[in-house]
Amino acid sequence: MRTLSAAASAQPECAICGVSPTVKSHIIPRALSLDLKRGEKHLVSGRLGQDGIRKLQNGRWSYKILCEMHEKHLGPADKYGVEFVRSIMSRDAKTGDFTIHNSQPHLLKKFILALIWRADAANKAEGLSSRLGPYDQLIRNCIFLGGDLNAPIYFLRPNLTADGTPLPITLEPTRVRMRDCNGWKLGFGNLDVMVKLDKKPWPKAWEAVDASLQTSVLVLDAEPSAIRDAPAYHPLIRQMKVFRA
Repeated sequence: MRTLSAAASAQPECAICGVSPTVKSHIIPRALSLDLKRGEKHLVSGRLGQDGIRKLQNGRWSYKILCEMHEKHLGPADKYGVEFVRSIMSRDAKTGDFTIHNSQPHLLKKFILALIWRADAANKAEGLSSRLGPYDQLIRNCIFLGGDLNAPIYFLRPNLTADGTPLPITLEPTRVRMRDCNGWKLGFGNLDVMVKLDKKPWPKAWEAVDASLQTSVLVLDAEPSAIRDAPAYHPLIRQMKVFRA
């Protein structure tokens, strides 16, 4: 009986309710990961703190963070977010800045915050430190309990290149600095998402392009930029050893 109890206690428990068993939870939704393969056999992945590359069939996932009920709870937001991202990616890459309809801003915010929370929870399940601090509980309240959270969201179509060749990059939620504020960045190939998670004041004018509030979202289209001129990516490039930054 003691052996069975020890085995049971070793099973992963849901980070929200403590129930076992937990289920497979993708960090980036499987549907988007498959889109990003663009017909290739694998996604090529790099991760800060780990040298070399990994080949993934459909992105990174974890079996250690959510029970079936709480994973399904995020399903409607995941569905809406995948459709929203796909609608942006289907636009001509040379279209310049454009606006796109966002019928349910609250679902889009829930989708983006859930991606950030899942990534952090998966890292904690692997023994790494949380990067969310007090925002861990604030995001939980928002995505699982219907609470609200001031988290401005912005969409940008980057145009990174390597030796003149377009370089679409998928970036798991990563903590960054935004105009002297704390934030998070996600990458879906040729689409980046920036999220401000900080109580410091923010320019009032930016509300007009905040996708967490607006039903018509402005997507900014960046000018071409060599990845060697983007210092934020250099540590990852060096670890992947794909080319010199």
